[in-house]
Amino acid sequence: MNKGYIKIVLALLCVAGYMQNVVFASEYDPSTNFSNEESKQLLTADPEEVQQQLFIDPEEIQKQLSINPEEIQQQLSTESEEDKQHESTESEEDKQQVSIESEENKQQESTESESTESEENKQQESIESEEDKQQVSIESEENKQQESLKLKEANQAENIMAKALALAQEHAKHTKDYKLYSNKNGATLHFKRVNNVDIGKLEVTIPNPDSYTDIVNMLWYPNGAKSYNHLFDKGYLPKIYNPNLVIVQQRYRNPNKTWKTYCHALASKSQLSEDETAIVLTSSHMNDHDSKNTKIYLNPIVKSANTFNPEIDSEEDIRNGQLSKTYINLLAFIIKKEADCVKITHVSSVDHNVPFRIPQELLRGVTAATMSNITKLRDIFKKE
Repeated sequence: MNKGYIKIVLALLCVAGYMQNVVFASEYDPSTNFSNEESKQLLTADPEEVQQQLFIDPEEIQKQLSINPEEIQQQLSTESEEDKQHESTESEEDKQQVSIESEENKQQESTESESTESEENKQQESIESEEDKQQVSIESEENKQQESLKLKEANQAENIMAKALALAQEHAKHTKDYKLYSNKNGATLHFKRVNNVDIGKLEVTIPNPDSYTDIVNMLWYPNGAKSYNHLFDKGYLPKIYNPNLVIVQQRYRNPNKTWKTYCHALASKSQLSEDETAIVLTSSHMNDHDSKNTKIYLNPIVKSANTFNPEIDSEEDIRNGQLSKTYINLLAFIIKKEADCVKITHVSSVDHNVPFRIPQELLRGVTAATMSNITKLRDIFKKE
């Protein structure tokens, strides 16, 4: 309840109580509450004085009871305004307090949220970091294993080609078991049988000593045969172990281009001396995913190659069995620079892998024709 109203009510109650006492005193029996002496005095007193003592001017009572409504209104208005201001002040203080507490709560919640999120982020980053480390570790281990396999494969290839080179040098020497096949235009071709296969040996001289390096480069280049063999289609290197040790793919076609053949072979280039270089090729049973030619090939001359079975990522036509496949038992070019010429000794033994029986003489003729293409180097590198 409003404080102003309480004050007014209390004032009215006091006035009313006072009037009630006056009336009660005027009617009350004097013998009851006063002594005889006092009663006498009261009875002998002047009636007008008694009347004056007992009588209270109604106007004075009215003035005491009457309160100017405007003063009450002003009082109430002032007190109400003070209450409103007080309440407003308290409300504003409450709002500010609530705002401060709310801001503090928000900051606290934000801090807690950020702390929680930060912890979660740290945990997530820790998990991701651990997963990344594990992935890197797995990839690193796989790379190490892959590199180890490549190194092992390269070492095996190097050992095979060292033996192939020794065999090529051995068969490049003329022995009595060689039989003359042809002698034309200064080129001599012999054949012999070794382990039930033909080995041919062709000797040719290029009368230009300055062509030594160019001849070596042409014979080593994967597509170099295009310069002297019109049946050669193309060549490329599926694997390179080092600049002088590779796996080469060679493709050939017949004159009518009605069929194609291919082969995969290890190839190496070795500098025997300052003026002598050997280029050697030999095949093994390589996994080139040929769906038609599934023969397990065993090299009858370079037998150390039979344990070499690398994976070859070959083209679709090979995978689909659209080409015929041949194998190189042993093929070599030994190029030696002389004072006035370059001498080439060409050794070749090829498994033509024909699907039906063909007379040995016919297959030897095919090999001889292919080997004789080397004589065209004389025209290519003739001295100007």
